[in-house]
Amino acid sequence: MKRVITVLIPLVLLAGAGLIRLAGEVDPPTQPVAPVGIIAGQAVGRVNLDANLNTEVLMYFPAIEGIGTHLFNTTYSDESESVRNAFFTARSNKFSGSALVNSSVGILLLAKNSERIVMNVYFNPNPDRDFSKPETFSDGQLVGVYPVSAGSTTLVGGANASFAYSAQLESSGDFVFRGQTYNGQNLLPAFSVFLNGAAPSSLTALTSQSGFTIPMAGVMIMADKTRQGKVGGSNSAYVAR
Repeated sequence: MKRVITVLIPLVLLAGAGLIRLAGEVDPPTQPVAPVGIIAGQAVGRVNLDANLNTEVLMYFPAIEGIGTHLFNTTYSDESESVRNAFFTARSNKFSGSALVNSSVGILLLAKNSERIVMNVYFNPNPDRDFSKPETFSDGQLVGVYPVSAGSTTLVGGANASFAYSAQLESSGDFVFRGQTYNGQNLLPAFSVFLNGAAPSSLTALTSQSGFTIPMAGVMIMADKTRQGKVGGSNSAYVAR
């Protein structure tokens, strides 16, 4: 019988793509903002959890509305598009969680003393990314900081993992890509993410001695930027388990 795990998620996660405004930066040049509700990009990544449910999220972005698609450095004709040469990536801070299990159903909560979840987005014109080396996802220029505002995760043991969360731009800086200047304030000031992934075989993974990884992929949906604002306080829920 398939086991279902429902997971609540907090403020900060996965997500977005190279975009945000850093303190002290001047207002970016005016750029058209994509309409609310459209698919605003694609995201591919992994959620890594250790045996104590300490968590880190890594993502890269094949497409970002307003920038384009095929966002990979394929300088040579024989290079294929892959995580290794992705221009835009995101890496979360490390945060900790706790699990509540009720028979075959479990939820993951942000631990009482955990840091809030924050996704930092980077642009690197000469990327060399590797999922086994998380530090490569934070190589390059920091162009955006996105706290996750709310979300949830459902795991079906041995089958599908579904992720849904929302994030709002907290700070951003200008970056130049393919001869044009961009800023997250005018690209993705607020968005929701819908991702699917591969779930662990059972709830025993939550208490394993080695931890586990959830691969995932999906889309970002443009949200209402008028509701944008700095996110404060701690996250009330957790991400992916």
